[in-house]
Amino acid sequence: MTAYPWMKFFPADWRSDPKLRMCSIAARGFWMECLCLMHEADPYGHLIINRKAPSDPQLAALTGTDPSTVRTLLSELEEAGVFSRNRAGVIYSRRMVADEKMAVLARKNGKKGGNPSLCNQTQNPPPDNPPDKGYVNGGDKTQTPDVRQQKVEENSEPSPTINQSAFTGPVGPGKTVGFVGKSFALNEREFAELRSLYFAVPDFTAALKTHDAELEGYSRPKALAALRAKLLHSHNWHLARNAGKQTAQPAQRSNRGKIVL
Repeated sequence: MTAYPWMKFFPADWRSDPKLRMCSIAARGFWMECLCLMHEADPYGHLIINRKAPSDPQLAALTGTDPSTVRTLLSELEEAGVFSRNRAGVIYSRRMVADEKMAVLARKNGKKGGNPSLCNQTQNPPPDNPPDKGYVNGGDKTQTPDVRQQKVEENSEPSPTINQSAFTGPVGPGKTVGFVGKSFALNEREFAELRSLYFAVPDFTAALKTHDAELEGYSRPKALAALRAKLLHSHNWHLARNAGKQTAQPAQRSNRGKIVL
């Protein structure tokens, strides 16, 4: 049985799938019962119980109908191409199998620190918006400071610390700023950590700016907790979307953008 008490379900995909829409309301309701059974199956996404495909009478008992109705509804769903069968003839959901593969890959990458392409880096990546001055070819710009400027700096007070981050503490002096917004601030290490963890988010900096505006007015701990939740939701959505594109069959190319269950 799966370790998850819930499963991902996208109503828009369900309602826009042309294969499923060709089936009767009875067939669609029966298929939803089957999806619930396949969510608890091992392997995931297969219509199997105790490692065996259920017979028509068993499936009828599990779905609250009779064997003749089960055969009729399965025939209708299969004729419309809603599900597939493996070599052993076991029914499975293409969408659920694809989602599980992506989840396994994401967990594997997570154990390595997130995005595999970032695991071999020995230093944090440069900021997305490097300063216009003060650097030459990635290093400090060597120049003789103006004497008057030196006197001003000597007599001035230290710059105040940027607001505290809920992840590791204040950004503060000695830590390069990764992102500063109205609701939260991240130092460079925190920024790189989140970007590698939620690598499926396409434009990470733009996403941070959007969420910062959405969370304005939150307290700092609540804003950062909500930020993680929003990034996780966007990350999972893009993973599922990419999985649907990768598993699309040539005959389904005319339905690009439609995720088939």
